[in-house]
Amino acid sequence: MGLFERKIEELRSHLGNSKLEPCVYPASGTRVWPRSQTKQMILEQDMGAELGKGVLQSFAAILWTEELDYVSENLISVYGQDIPLLAAPGGAKSVPFGKIVLLGVDSIPGKEVYAAFEKMDAVRFAHNLKGYMLRGFTQRNREWSRISSEACNHGFDFTVLGSELIRDYLALPFVRRAELLFFTDKALIRALAPVVDDCHKITRALNTIFEGIEMDCKSCSEAPICAEVDGLRRLHDRVASS
Repeated sequence: MGLFERKIEELRSHLGNSKLEPCVYPASGTRVWPRSQTKQMILEQDMGAELGKGVLQSFAAILWTEELDYVSENLISVYGQDIPLLAAPGGAKSVPFGKIVLLGVDSIPGKEVYAAFEKMDAVRFAHNLKGYMLRGFTQRNREWSRISSEACNHGFDFTVLGSELIRDYLALPFVRRAELLFFTDKALIRALAPVVDDCHKITRALNTIFEGIEMDCKSCSEAPICAEVDGLRRLHDRVASS
């Protein structure tokens, strides 16, 4: 499809040039965190840690590719402090947050690409981990979450969150491998923000194409990103001619 390969390369380049070494873990196939039948509600007084609060910088992005070598299979990388350190006495508690999901997928027919993205994006809303709450996301490329003190005391960390997300992504029939990258380092989040913003522009352009919102390239606000990404141009031409 050729939508995100260049952005994955840019991401890897940024991370390779960063002086911050990540902690890297394999996703756990045996450690399963309990889930709730209902959405979690965690009040501030019950909070152990908070990620990407509204006034703080945050981003969340899903990048997928049919080139499986672009995705490290079932790995979780943490750049910055993990949740237990944030929740510990004297910890920062509330920090900027970044989450990037890399998915290796089967070939997806052009007309099904945006529907597949919506299924991938829905994963973060659906898993209802006990003690973990998505508090708010005013934009699709942002995420604000809270973890309860009780969950932190029982070992909730990015390995737990990443493993549960990877398990859910792999349950999608077209996903073959998944990799999660978490960021709590303010400087690195700021440095990666332009790459993530470009990824959001790509998914926004997909929405424009498949909803038929604007098919005249001369007047479409998404034309610059379509001109940059070969896969978007091909999809646009295919949809426009169908």
